[in-house]
Amino acid sequence: MMNNFLDTADRLRRARDTRFASGEKESFDLVFKGISALRAAHSKAALDTDNLESVFGAFEMARLSGRLGTLSPGEIGALNPSMRSLIVGTLERAILLPVTKGGVFPPRPYDDFVKLVTNVAGLSLGPVSIITFNYDLNLDYMFHFANQAMDYCFDDKPTGGVPVMKLHGSVNWARCTGCSKVAPWALGRFFQKLSWDRSLLMFGETQTVTLDVGAKIATYEHCTGHACETAPVIVPPTWNKAEYQQIGTVWKHAAQHLSEAENIIVIGYSLPETDQFFRYLFALGTIGDARPQRFWVVDPDPEVAKRFEALLGPSFRSRFLHYKKTFSESLGQLQGLQLA
Repeated sequence: MMNNFLDTADRLRRARDTRFASGEKESFDLVFKGISALRAAHSKAALDTDNLESVFGAFEMARLSGRLGTLSPGEIGALNPSMRSLIVGTLERAILLPVTKGGVFPPRPYDDFVKLVTNVAGLSLGPVSIITFNYDLNLDYMFHFANQAMDYCFDDKPTGGVPVMKLHGSVNWARCTGCSKVAPWALGRFFQKLSWDRSLLMFGETQTVTLDVGAKIATYEHCTGHACETAPVIVPPTWNKAEYQQIGTVWKHAAQHLSEAENIIVIGYSLPETDQFFRYLFALGTIGDARPQRFWVVDPDPEVAKRFEALLGPSFRSRFLHYKKTFSESLGQLQGLQLA
């Protein structure tokens, strides 16, 4: 989705029927003004202004340096909050959950993915853990729908369920105005407070619904009587993550799981050059006693595979395989992992 994410966002901001919340349209417009400024530097520096991760990283550097073309200091300071608003607004409008017989199902192919996770977890390959860079809630809703517990790894000790470590934050993570901690708004708690109009679901008046947790994050009370900040916690894909140390426990768990992993399967992560953070996390995290069995990269882009192969040391490189498939196309291959 990263390669066409900004195209989708641009279509939304230009569409006459898009209903924007207060200040949201201005955020979309500022992001694309910033992208125009980045394109002016294209003749002197290589920068993929069509890729969300690259643009978000460039905006973070602009914030630190205080410079981006002709943008004013105020506009530069507002770029990152505007980008977060654009990410949340685009994801929650573009991801449609199918409605069938009054039930809201995970979007395809996540219905098949939960079966894969369940099947692999029952094999001698060992337990499954998931490290993701996605901000959306497809994975979260998949587990919620399957009534399967998940652990966001915010605590030092496991809380039970499949460990899901979202290294770049999530649209359902918020900073509490009471205790200042970052906390996830688990979907179970969200649906205790808010939900879809059941009459629309039961009588077939809609075929799809959206899950707008991020848009309503300010209504989440982590500490009783204290609403959360309006912007979800979404971390730019750059090396500078000092101000996001409150989710450091998630990164520590990710390093631990990497050190114990015998099979690593990468699906849909492009390993952008700007994300030096993950490169160091992988290098240090994979130090451990685990004996590598597989390192698979599932992505139709051969350049992505080359970046991962260059990342690997000899132990994993000898176990490296690239599958030129999309996420949905790969599930059948991954179902046969135990036979490979």
